[in-house]
Amino acid sequence: MSGLLLPERDSNPLSRVYGRTMAESLGIECSEVNITPVLESFGVYEKRDAVVRKIFPDLEPPYKFRLVLPQNLLDTDRLNIYHIEILNADGTNEARTAFGRETSWNSWRRTISSRGRGMTQLYYEAERRYRVVCGTTNRPEAIQGFFVKYGDGGVDIEPIAPLYKNQVYQLGKFLGVPEEIIARTPEPGYIQLRGERRWSS
Repeated sequence: MSGLLLPERDSNPLSRVYGRTMAESLGIECSEVNITPVLESFGVYEKRDAVVRKIFPDLEPPYKFRLVLPQNLLDTDRLNIYHIEILNADGTNEARTAFGRETSWNSWRRTISSRGRGMTQLYYEAERRYRVVCGTTNRPEAIQGFFVKYGDGGVDIEPIAPLYKNQVYQLGKFLGVPEEIIARTPEPGYIQLRGERRWSS
């Protein structure tokens, strides 16, 4: 068994830390491949930047930005609405709500990232090492189709597909998964929850 970390330019650095922590706790080999060049070849960052400039037409470089969702959506009466926040060179920041087509880039950006990881890099490594690709889709995700076709859904085996999410957490505790990983709010790595302080440029 081996693990493969597949970060890209906008990945949450914590994902790498947690990935290595998990590999160490399982005692498995873990290597890393940066998939930024794959996403660049599709113009992912270019198209993303064009959306930011559309929402902030008077924006002057240099600046940093991030796509943000409210925290604790399941525990509060809040709407699932994206905001794009800008950090200017002078340290000031501004947030604007992104609607409709302005947020559609997030969907194709997520799917192309998933396909770049799954169908490209994971299968390349699996075939090179004579191994199979293992998926992480749980039962609610499988029932709802909440996975990326030919991305995280393109795998050889799905060992936790019969398990509900609370059973996955119980299994994680039983197997000794570090608590900081179990307690972490799920997110795809480049969308941020309000309160985090990561910026893209």
